[in-house]
Amino acid sequence: MVRNFILNSSENSIDFKNADYLVHLLTAFVNLTFSDLGINSLIEGGEIVEQLGNILDGGKIESELSERYSDVSLLCLRVLGNLSVNEQGK
Repeated sequence: MVRNFILNSSENSIDFKNADYLVHLLTAFVNLTFSDLGINSLIEGGEIVEQLGNILDGGKIESELSERYSDVSLLCLRVLGNLSVNEQGK
């Protein structure tokens, strides 16, 4: 799931038609990060935190997602908030 999220949300491949898919993936990440086991599985590669930061930086990602960017960025913040309650997620 993480690799797919990174692939579909990178600046090189971001597209408005992927917005709903990203919202669904991020919603799954929010639910997964309610437990330490889910947090640990998401941060194994360490790439997800960097990609969430890239999305929140805006730029091309923000312009491509247009009105859906607010949904995606809010979910990114929720995932990051959930990750921060775990010692390995900090």
